[in-house]
Amino acid sequence: MIVFFHMLYYVSSIIWNRVVKPKLFAIDSNESEESESKQVEKRTQLYELERPENDNSTEYDDDYDPTRDVCVYDLLSGKLTFVPPLYIQRYQAVMKVLTQDQHAGRVHKIAEFGCAEFAMFKYYKKLPSVNRVLFVDIDEELLVHKSERVMPLTCDYLIQRDSELSASLFCGDVSVPDERMNDVDVVVAIELIEHLYPPTLENVPYNLFGVIQPYLIIITTPNG
Repeated sequence: MIVFFHMLYYVSSIIWNRVVKPKLFAIDSNESEESESKQVEKRTQLYELERPENDNSTEYDDDYDPTRDVCVYDLLSGKLTFVPPLYIQRYQAVMKVLTQDQHAGRVHKIAEFGCAEFAMFKYYKKLPSVNRVLFVDIDEELLVHKSERVMPLTCDYLIQRDSELSASLFCGDVSVPDERMNDVDVVVAIELIEHLYPPTLENVPYNLFGVIQPYLIIITTPNG
């Protein structure tokens, strides 16, 4: 009798572990995945931002999908997430202007005001005609702290440019004339002017258009 009950328990265990239990977990797993999928679907909506029909933007960043820019809206938190991030889109917008055919061969010396952490340097390096970049920021401590970002990388020695490229860092003010800005072809100011106080801002047009007088000026600022 004892042997019979042992055999019955053994057979029942096999049936439970091999047949019943896997089905139960499979059902739970499917229900869980379906529930999670519905929850995500309810939480987010995906919007595709408008792009011009003939926009053949080049991929300038590893995270950039050249086929579309999207904006994800979280219904619960009310937050917007842009893909690629807005700061990347600003850099791409600057590069899109600099790489236009009408500017080919005319961009040799760039001065960027409010350069902060030199995020644009890796983009400037992709411009074959550029041979000098001047980075200007009013925060001298930040310039020194992030200066290693303009140092040559190992890959720069392995894959060399056709022409040399030099980068200079200056502590300066976008509203104050500086003879070091002589012969600058392009002035770039990304998200800078909205941080300037009125007295400073009033002097910026004179310095850029009256003193420096570059071939091209690119200024970006938030639209909302």
